[in-house]
Amino acid sequence: MGMISEKDKELIRKKLEAELTSPVKIVHFTQNKAGIALPESITVPPCPYCAEALELISEVSQLSGKITLEVHDWYEEEERSRYQVSLLPATIVRTEENDPGIRFLGMVSGYEFATLLETLIMVSRGSTKLSDAAKKRVKAEITKPVDIKVFITPTCPYCPSAVLLAHQLAMESPLVKSAMIEAIEFPDLSNRYQVYAVPKTVINDLYSFEGALPEGPFIEQVIKAQEGNK
Repeated sequence: MGMISEKDKELIRKKLEAELTSPVKIVHFTQNKAGIALPESITVPPCPYCAEALELISEVSQLSGKITLEVHDWYEEEERSRYQVSLLPATIVRTEENDPGIRFLGMVSGYEFATLLETLIMVSRGSTKLSDAAKKRVKAEITKPVDIKVFITPTCPYCPSAVLLAHQLAMESPLVKSAMIEAIEFPDLSNRYQVYAVPKTVINDLYSFEGALPEGPFIEQVIKAQEGNK
């Protein structure tokens, strides 16, 4: 039996068939999927959920002919460097031509599974659901590189909206990179950024806020952080 039930597969298949418009690619990094002996010089980070994460992503990719799955091992340094991957499992959603800088770090399960589907649809369509006013503000006022990390847990019902907002900003601006980070899977990172409640959004490693904000206030926080204002 797979990670996704047959009933849910059929529902997801219908959703993707109706809403995906162009081909989309999932690039997934895992831990030694080939089961080969690695040189002692290669240090692989612990990844207790790598097998399950790969199985889940593989099942999703098989639900639409518009989805292509590309899987890489940690030891593939050139690809890891290309995508700036430092944590496992890592999932990137892009098209063949464009990588908008959207990342899922950790198992994409629980409430965040829906976020993965919505992200696939968004990248496939090449457009977001941000309001016209928000899109204009992003283009006009985000003028410096912005890195957004959104810490989540699978059981947090408020986390998907924060992650999806961050991913939408990455779609709207080439200056924005966004990542969902599963807080429980990466305790060292959670401690580093003092994640005591989720969702917690960290911008450029120096500014953060907790909670799921609406579109306008979320963008306002990003603009403030860009300028180094707290």
